[in-house]
Amino acid sequence: MKKYIGITACPTGIAHTYMAAEKLEETAKEAGDQIKVETQGSIGVENELTAEDIREADAVIIAADTEVDLSRFDGKRVLVTGVQDGISRPAELMEKALSAPVHGGTKEEIETESAEVSAGVTHAKPGKDDKGSVGHTLYAALMAGVSHMIPFVVCGGIMIALALGIGGKPTAGGVAVPEGSFWQTILQIGTLAFSLMIPVLAGFIAQAIADRPGLVVGMVSGFIANSGDQFPYLTTTAPDGAKTGLNTGFIGAIIIGLMVSFDMGGPVNKVAFLFAGGMIAVDQGKVMGLAAAAIPVAPLGMGLATLMGRHLFTKQERDAGIAALFMGLFGITEGAIPFAAADPARVIPSNMVGGAVAAVLAGMFGVHDVVMHGGPIVGVLGACSPILGFFAAIIIGALVTAFMSLALKKAAARKKERAVAA
Repeated sequence: MKKYIGITACPTGIAHTYMAAEKLEETAKEAGDQIKVETQGSIGVENELTAEDIREADAVIIAADTEVDLSRFDGKRVLVTGVQDGISRPAELMEKALSAPVHGGTKEEIETESAEVSAGVTHAKPGKDDKGSVGHTLYAALMAGVSHMIPFVVCGGIMIALALGIGGKPTAGGVAVPEGSFWQTILQIGTLAFSLMIPVLAGFIAQAIADRPGLVVGMVSGFIANSGDQFPYLTTTAPDGAKTGLNTGFIGAIIIGLMVSFDMGGPVNKVAFLFAGGMIAVDQGKVMGLAAAAIPVAPLGMGLATLMGRHLFTKQERDAGIAALFMGLFGITEGAIPFAAADPARVIPSNMVGGAVAAVLAGMFGVHDVVMHGGPIVGVLGACSPILGFFAAIIIGALVTAFMSLALKKAAARKKERAVAA
């Protein structure tokens, strides 16, 4: 019996972090091995590894898209990979971890590894010294910025949504919070937290690339980028002197919907999400409205599919479908990941088509979302308008995903039956 320890972490610290930990634990149990996984999520470190855990471990698995301190694993074999690998190929990670390079290492271990290198056996060193490709370096830097930005987004978004939903009053232009009220204070605090989003993102991206000297450069540059109207030489205005925002139009609604639904919380999703969130300041939430409608489509659609075509799914998938429905209601796209991992060829296209439909409909209905989040929850809290158009876009998009995934699964089942008969 082997003893493993691990760490999982994703930029948002919500779904991927805990799904990877669960997969690693299930795989170890099936193989008759032991594993303890520390999760570094949005609520902090849970199931923290002790010195005894580390001392007794045969190997260490780091499945993370954020920076993890490896200094406590000196002398242990450490495998460093992305959090998605922890979800999709946990058994392979456990096998590779047993022959992974020794981190830091004692003199004897370093000599052993040197002998392996001389014999033609090479290992990639984990940690900061292994920069990898330019693309990987940039991706890791972006994820470092996103992971630090998320708490500001969540805090600011929730406070703005509560202020508008509870303290807001209907007006001709939408919803407004009365001057001098308690809820106006909450709105202002939420707006302040929200305004720190871009400087924090830029600052920690810069730090990931250039270490601590990059932090101040990134944060100041991010502040300038987010507050350009305070600097006359950096302000762009229309010929008539009016400041203008960006309207992505019909095509933009399709880029947004497809990207949000493609990898369900992964890097492509995050690019669309961050762009839409950044546009709130200049277009009053028009682009974020597109993203907000697309975000819950994948989990809601796949959850509906498990209810409508129960015979096409395993019991485990049907159980996951119930969880996906709840996650979709709260705007957590990652709820569809178990289905995409099990059947990517049919699930991912279905998610993308449904997400694109929802985003296009949201654009046609003129949906605005003034907080950086999506799903029915933001509508309930009063952050989206018009509310009926927002919910209509989500429902139709989810139905498109459900019916398309069922049609593709039925076609695959018929093809399999014909092959067996032949």
